Amino acid sequence: MKPIAAVVMSSPTRNSARLIAYALTEKDGQAKGDRFVAASGINGCVPEFAEGQFRDNRKRWRKDGTRTVKVQWGTDKATGQPTYRDVTEGAYVQAYHVIQSFARDGAGALDPDDPDDWEEGHRLGQELARSLAGDHRRALVVTQVDGKTGCVHNHIVIDSIDKATGKSFASSNVKHSILSKTHDAVLAAQGYEQRNELTSTGWELKEKSERRGLDKHQKWSAGASSSEPEPFSFAVLKDRIRTALEATGYTDFDGYAQVLAEVGVVVEQRGEKGRGLTYQMKRRGADGEYIEPSPGDRRRASRLGRFAMLDQVEETIQRNAQLAAQAAPKPAMSAAQMRAAMASSLDDALAERRSESAAALAAQWEQERRAEEMMAEARRAGFEAAMAPAEPSPESADDGVAVADGSDADGPDAKLADKVVLDAWDLQKRRLRTPDRGAMRRAGMGYAEVDAAIAAWRALDEPKTAWEREQEAEQQRAVETVEDVAEVSASAAADTTPAPAPATAGSRAEASSTSEVRTAAPHESPLRKRRPTREREVAAWEQMVQIDERWHVQLAAGEPLDGALAKGLRSATLERYEDALDTSVAFELWRRAAKLAEARRAVEVHQDKALADAMRAEVAAGDHAWDGEPSTLAELRHEATRRELTSREKALKSVREADLEVNHEDGLERPPNAGGMER
Repeated sequence: MKPIAAVVMSSPTRNSARLIAYALTEKDGQAKGDRFVAASGINGCVPEFAEGQFRDNRKRWRKDGTRTVKVQWGTDKATGQPTYRDVTEGAYVQAYHVIQSFARDGAGALDPDDPDDWEEGHRLGQELARSLAGDHRRALVVTQVDGKTGCVHNHIVIDSIDKATGKSFASSNVKHSILSKTHDAVLAAQGYEQRNELTSTGWELKEKSERRGLDKHQKWSAGASSSEPEPFSFAVLKDRIRTALEATGYTDFDGYAQVLAEVGVVVEQRGEKGRGLTYQMKRRGADGEYIEPSPGDRRRASRLGRFAMLDQVEETIQRNAQLAAQAAPKPAMSAAQMRAAMASSLDDALAERRSESAAALAAQWEQERRAEEMMAEARRAGFEAAMAPAEPSPESADDGVAVADGSDADGPDAKLADKVVLDAWDLQKRRLRTPDRGAMRRAGMGYAEVDAAIAAWRALDEPKTAWEREQEAEQQRAVETVEDVAEVSASAAADTTPAPAPATAGSRAEASSTSEVRTAAPHESPLRKRRPTREREVAAWEQMVQIDERWHVQLAAGEPLDGALAKGLRSATLERYEDALDTSVAFELWRRAAKLAEARRAVEVHQDKALADAMRAEVAAGDHAWDGEPSTLAELRHEATRRELTSREKALKSVREADLEVNHEDGLERPPNAGGMER
């Protein structure tokens, strides 16, 4: 992989027009076209009309409102009171600004004088924009080399409103801890290895103007210009803020502001939620007293760097609070009190879980009871109809032969039994004629009708079903076709002119099957329309999509299931997406979960690790059958819940047994027969 050195940062804006104009419009003194070297759009965004597209999208989803906020602008010289001005901005965050900067020196650098490096930097910016914006959110990518640092960098402007759904962009996706990982993953996918040699952000680089201000302040401090007031210095302001952040004597924001005031800095919170910070450097005059501040003495935290933002300040406050808590004397707590608190917590958790599970199980049992009543009623009606005398048909009266398998018999039971579909996999692998409930449900039969058909089929001594008769007829046709082909081949063998080989039934079936496979559209899971918005849920969602699509095809073809797809699958994930899964796929996943629970029980209850390993190996191979498994989805869920409650009860029992073993220094005695031992 090629080396690359790049950093990324982000910030929201409530004025997308000003941000887009900043990225595309030439600065004072620049000629036309000098502002950027490349500009392009993602998901239909056109750079020349980007702001109009963003604005129309906000109007379409009714998120184009505005608000007026007061911002401190200065101080009244007569009264000494701060003055404010009204600023109009969007009621919602209108866009997100992502800056991607590449190093200009060292390994993995992009040369700001090489057009090929401009193009490569722009391409990497497009890939990062696609990863963040997704498929339905417009984004603008502008590549520049005219910054004060002179490095190749991208300005990425992402529309906050999704043009397909109207949902706002999740700000957690551009949180620095997540954004940096996304950035590194995009670079790795493009064949680059992140070197991170550019350790400072664009805000923290010491520019020439900052060096000049620092030199001027140092000369003033040395007394070279004592008749002039203290000059403003960007570097001195940042150094004072860092000094306040290193202090440990405060545990809230007011304390932080007080420490800043002691080192000559005033901090103010701004914005509707107070998440923005503005710092003002207090300058001294020639007489040593603080002079009246000017707008040039103020800087937003976003211009100073991430270290000065509210997130870092809150982390520092939390650190100081933890240090204060560690230094404070802690009340003594005996071992018995600790064990009692632990047991009480487990009792509360188990009681809450039991109440939830009891309500769910009661609802399931009521549903199963109603299904059993319906099935019994259908079975009773079928038996009464079967026992009623039926008038013989003319054909049966003439033949005088009774139907042995019951497939052609009259009556409701014969008609119901004829609807039974057998499990092709069991018939082929195990030689068992077992009903396939999933296939019957997919054919449009209801739960009660499926149960009544199976009961009638078994009451008639399991006759051959229409499905079996169709299979036998197809096999007989194949045999007859092969015999006909053999006769034709034998008669054609005497002919000296070679003739093309006749197509057998097998070849025709194979060709037909191949044609169907080539023309049939692949199964697309409905889960693809439910892509989660949270980044941490994407991996579980992708796993469920792969399972649904792959297992659907394998179950339809009677092939073994790919067990590797479901490795690490959690029951909570299955419950979240179960309603959108194929019925047969959901049933197999619950069979798999119940079999894994049975394997755990083999170890916990029977101490049979060999059996558990064998069952887990079968699950990995896609075999989810096990002895005594439930036959319905409700029973499978009930079994999984019962296993979980049993495990929690064992954990609580272990804690209670440990609670009986009390140390003698606690001043307590061991109860009789505690833990099966004499006192």
